[in-house]
Amino acid sequence: MRLLRNSLYTLTSSVLPAIISVVTIPFFVTQIGAERYGVLSIAWLVLGYFGSADFGIGRAITQRIAAMRASGEGSPSDAVCSALLAMAGFGLITAILLFIFTNWYFAGPFETYEGLRSEALKAVWILALCSIVVGLNGVLAGALMGYEEFGVLAISNAISNSVIVLFPLATAYLYSIEISYLIASALLARSLGAALLTINVWRKFFKHRLAKFSHEELKPLLGFGLWVMVSSLIGPLMLFVDRFVIGAYLGALAVAAYAIPYQIASRTLLVPVAITQALYPRFAAEDGALAKARCAEFAVFVGQFFALISIVLICLAEPLLRLWLGDLLDPRSVLVAQVLMIGFWANAIAFVPFAYLQARGNPGFTAILHTLELPVFLTLLWAFGTSFGLTGFAIAFSARCIIDCAALMQKSSILWSMQTAKLGVTAVFLSASFLVGTLSDSFVTMLVWTALLFVGVFAAMLFQMPAGLRVTIRSLAWARRFG
Repeated sequence: MRLLRNSLYTLTSSVLPAIISVVTIPFFVTQIGAERYGVLSIAWLVLGYFGSADFGIGRAITQRIAAMRASGEGSPSDAVCSALLAMAGFGLITAILLFIFTNWYFAGPFETYEGLRSEALKAVWILALCSIVVGLNGVLAGALMGYEEFGVLAISNAISNSVIVLFPLATAYLYSIEISYLIASALLARSLGAALLTINVWRKFFKHRLAKFSHEELKPLLGFGLWVMVSSLIGPLMLFVDRFVIGAYLGALAVAAYAIPYQIASRTLLVPVAITQALYPRFAAEDGALAKARCAEFAVFVGQFFALISIVLICLAEPLLRLWLGDLLDPRSVLVAQVLMIGFWANAIAFVPFAYLQARGNPGFTAILHTLELPVFLTLLWAFGTSFGLTGFAIAFSARCIIDCAALMQKSSILWSMQTAKLGVTAVFLSASFLVGTLSDSFVTMLVWTALLFVGVFAAMLFQMPAGLRVTIRSLAWARRFG
C-alpha cells in the first residue's frame, strides 16, 4: 500500500508541471516564434542532458541509503555529505563540458539565422551554471528518495518543475524574448527548486547529526555510480540526440515541428516514472525472487496502463493537435506524434526492468547496453532521417526504444515469462490504433474506434492484472473506506 501511495505522490507532483508545460507551448510559439522556440527547445535539451549527468551519484545515493535502511549499518548523513561534496566538484567539470559543447553546436552545425545564433551563443554560460544546480538537485532528491520521502519530493518537484516553464514565459511576455533572458529565468527557477530540496535534506540528515566527508562512504557510491554514470550520460543522450541532428540537418523550424509532439508524448511518461521511482528502493531492499516477481508484474501493469493513454493520442493525434495549436500546427507533427507514441510505449515498459537491474546492483549491464545502442541509434537516425525526413527520425527513435525494452526485459529474465506474455495482446491493440489514426479521415470513425480499442485494453488490464497488484489496490481502497 505504501508503494502505491509513493507512486501517487510522484505522479501528483508531475501532473501540474506537465499540464503547464503542454498548455504553455502555444503561448511560447505565439510570443517568441517557432524558430526561436526551436532554439529554446535545444537549450532546454542541453540543460536536461548535462544536468542529468550527475556521474551516477544521484541514483547511487538512493541505492546506498535504501540498503543502509535495510541493514541498519553505515552512516546515511556521511554518505549524503560525501555525495554532495563530490557532486560539487564533478559539477564544475560538467559545466565546462557544457560550455564547450554548446559553443561548438550553436556556432557550427545548428541551422538558423545569424541574429538568433548570436543570442544562443550569449546564453551558453548561463546554461553552464544551470547544469551545476541541476546536478546537485539530483543528489538531494536521490537522498530523500532513499528514505522514501516521496511526499516531500512531490511538493518540491511540483513547484520547481512548474516555475521552470512559467518564469521564462513570464519573462518573454513582460520583459524580453532574448534567449539569454529566458535561460536566466530558468536558472532562477532551478535555484528555487534546489533551495527547497536543501532545506528538507538538512532537516532529514544534518539537523541533529554532525556529518563529515568520508572516503569509505564515497567509494561504494563511486563504484556503483561509475556504471550508472555511463547510463546517465548515454541514456539521456539517446533521448535528445534526435533533435540535435534535426537542428543540424533540417533547421530550427523542423526542431519545433518535432519537439512539440515530442514534448506532449514525453509528458505521458508520468505514470511509469512515478511507479519506478517508488519501486527502486523496494527493488534494492527486497529478496531477489520477490523483487523479480514484482518487476514482471509491474512491467505488465505499466504496459497495459500506458497503452490506454497511447491509444487515445495515436487515434486522435490530428484533431487534438489541430484543436490545441490551430493555425500554428505544422502538418508534419501529426505523423511524428503517432510514431513517437509507439516508442514511448516501449520506453514506459523499459523503465521497470531498468530500475530493477540498477537497484539489484547490476548497473553495468544497462551502461554497456546503452553504449552499444548509441552507434546503432545514430545509424538509424541517419538511415531513416535521410530517407523519410522528420517522420524518419521518429521511426528511428521508436525502433531504438523497442530494442532497448526487449534487451532490458531479457536481462531481467522476464521477456519470455507467462506474466509478460500478456503484453502481446496490448501490442495488437496499439498497432490497430496506429492504423486508425493514420488511415481514417472521419473524426466520428476515429472516435468510435478509439473508444472500442480503449475498452478492449482496459478490459484486458482488469482481467490480467497481477494478483499482487490487485491485492495492493484492494488494500488501499479498503483502508480509505474504513480508515
